[in-house]
Amino acid sequence: FTDLQTQSNTTYTVQPGDTLYNIAKRYGKTVPELARWNELKPPYTLRLGQLLLVQEPPSNTNKTCPNCKQISRGNRPLPEETTTPPKHCYPPVSWQWPMQPRGIAEHISPTGQRGINLSGPNGQPIYTAAAGTVTYSQSMKNGNYYLIIQHNQAFSSVYANLRNPQVNPGKRVAAGQLIATLGTDTLNRPELYFEIRCWDKTLNSLD
Repeated sequence: FTDLQTQSNTTYTVQPGDTLYNIAKRYGKTVPELARWNELKPPYTLRLGQLLLVQEPPSNTNKTCPNCKQISRGNRPLPEETTTPPKHCYPPVSWQWPMQPRGIAEHISPTGQRGINLSGPNGQPIYTAAAGTVTYSQSMKNGNYYLIIQHNQAFSSVYANLRNPQVNPGKRVAAGQLIATLGTDTLNRPELYFEIRCWDKTLNSLD
């Protein structure tokens, strides 16, 4: 992988190998500041393509309790009643290999992000692992691309080290549809990096 481009002065797209520490250092911020602005909890796991705030957002006028309703009951604000439904990995997706690999290696980043590296000949066709909609496409400095496809509310898949992308964001794709050809990683090896995600969590793609 190589670095992705920063999208603006206030946001940053997470790149392969990024940690909250090196992003904070790059922007002259502290890890607690970035964690607070982006509502991150230890161990501050980041995911490829995640958009982070790198500048402090506008402050809430109710600084003492921004999520409270100012209801007088003994002159104390009461928290708003909010319920967050649990996120389940459902409905299931029928997955298929995005390419016929010569080799397979599990990849776990220092932040715990899980994926697999699939090796093959340079220029090998890459296909969708399931039907869905392309939600993100980003060029990388070495001429490669990566794509994110959303399959349903819970599941998405990530494809990196691509060349000659055949689809754009917003494009609906079928299972097994050609989306690109195989490019190379930072060591100039023809390898596809592939992830399956359930919500914000990367799953073991070999299970």
